[in-house]
This record gives sequence, structure tokens and C-alpha cells, in this order.
Amino acid sequence: MNSDKQPRGRNTAGNALLYILLALGLLGLLTMTLRNQSDQASGENLEKEQAQLYATKMVAYAAAVKNVVDQMTMSGTPPSKIITLNPKDIGFDTPPHIDKVFHPDGGGLSYQGATTPPFQGIDTPVAPGGWYLGRFNNIEWTPTTAPDIILTAFRIDRPVCELINRQITGSTDIPAIGGTGDMWTYLVNDFYHGAGNADLTQVVCPECEGYPALCVSNAAADNYSYYNIISGQ
Repeated sequence: MNSDKQPRGRNTAGNALLYILLALGLLGLLTMTLRNQSDQASGENLEKEQAQLYATKMVAYAAAVKNVVDQMTMSGTPPSKIITLNPKDIGFDTPPHIDKVFHPDGGGLSYQGATTPPFQGIDTPVAPGGWYLGRFNNIEWTPTTAPDIILTAFRIDRPVCELINRQITGSTDIPAIGGTGDMWTYLVNDFYHGAGNADLTQVVCPECEGYPALCVSNAAADNYSYYNIISGQ
């Protein structure tokens, strides 16, 4: 009978050890899964925080541009005389400089170059991604039909565009600009693309009406741009 009991004890001990090893293996697998999920969540949060940072910086830069233009206007330069050439443009260093927004002897505004992210297509030959400031068309919901001074962050990441709109409208929805022209037709001076300009109207963007600033897309929803009416005429 003793010989019958010994193997049973060994089998019981072996089974117990097997169960322990299986439990340890499952615990290790669960720990690894939880760690991967935690790392993924941290990465997603980091990306959201980065997009929020870019959105906040863009809104703040637009406010800085408006402040400089307002100061120039109050100092005697009417909006129709303000020169929006940036340091990369031909003629930027040709005097006089007093009416130039970005010149140290004019408005003294610091020019912001484009980086990826949040801009896309910064190497595109026609209207590459970046900041554009100009007076080249009229926004229908400004006081008159005279050309307005518009700042555009052209070709930005969609998450940044969504967060900008959440600050402005409380929603991440992105209105689309319709019409037959490319987005730069309405938001970027012809000086930078040569394709002509058109007024931004309610027909072109019904959801834009009344907003002095908004992030919009083109009809194909593959180009996102933030416009800001710096001086509405």
C-alpha cells in the first residue's frame, strides 16, 4: 500500500508546481499587457497634450499679430498702408520700413517660421505650409467690402485644427470651404501662389459666417488652415 501512496504524492506535488508555474506565467502575461496598455495610453495623452500646446501657441501668436497691427494703426498707419512682407520676401529690406509689420523699424513683430509638426507640406513649391499675413481680399462679414488684413496658419495638422476650434466654438467640428478654387484662393495672398484671390463669403463657407477666427478645411478635407481677421475693414 505504501508503494501505491508514494506515486500519488509525487503527482500531487508535481501538479501543484505546474499550477504555480502556470499562475506565474499568466501573472507575467497580465502584467505585460497592462504595462503595454499603460504605455499606449501615455503616448496618446502625450500626443493630445502636444496638439493642445500647438493650438494654444497658434491662438496666442494670432493675438500678438493683432496687437502689433492695432498699435501700428493707433500710431498713424492706416490698415490700407500696412505692409505685410515677411523677412523672406523680396523687398523686405527696401526702405521705408515704418509701415512693415515684421521689420524691426516698423511693427517689430517676430516672424514665426514653419516646422513639422504642426505644419504640413512646408516643402510644397506653391503655398507651402506656414504663417501668411496679407491684405488681398474681403471677408463678407466684416464692416465694408474693402480688403481685410488676414493671418492664416496654412496646412496644419487636423488634431491641432480641432483643438483650435474647440477654443473658439466649443466644438471640434471643422467647417469646409467650398467653391471651385483651392483653399489658398481665399486664405493666402496671390503673391505666394499666383492663382488669384477671391473673397471669403457665406456661400463659400456658410459655417464660417460671423467668426473673426476659425480653423477650416478644403472640400476634400486634406488641408486644414486657421484664419484670423487681424483688421476687418
